Amino acid sequence: MKPSQPSFIDAAKAEDLDSLLDHIAWADTVRPALLRTRDALTQQLVDSTLGLPVQTKTLTGTIEITREQLAGKIYGINYIMTLFEKLLSKGEVAAKQLKELGINIS
Repeated sequence: MKPSQPSFIDAAKAEDLDSLLDHIAWADTVRPALLRTRDALTQQLVDSTLGLPVQTKTLTGTIEITREQLAGKIYGINYIMTLFEKLLSKGEVAAKQLKELGINIS
């Protein structure tokens, strides 16, 4: 298959993922929460880099979080958001191309 041709698989994955993300309220709830958490972690990373201790409460008490742990959490959030958005955009392009050909998979 040529790269410019639509993919039924990509379109189907996007349709399934879009339904799933709608079900879990990706755009209204999950994505904004991930962005808020990432922003808070980024601020904590800046504070930590400037020498301020970053602590969090756990079930076993308060612990200090390292810069590496903060960076890892930020990386994880970015990875998940990028993965979901990449799948959605790839599938949206494929679905649009299929629709232009008169094919609707939903």
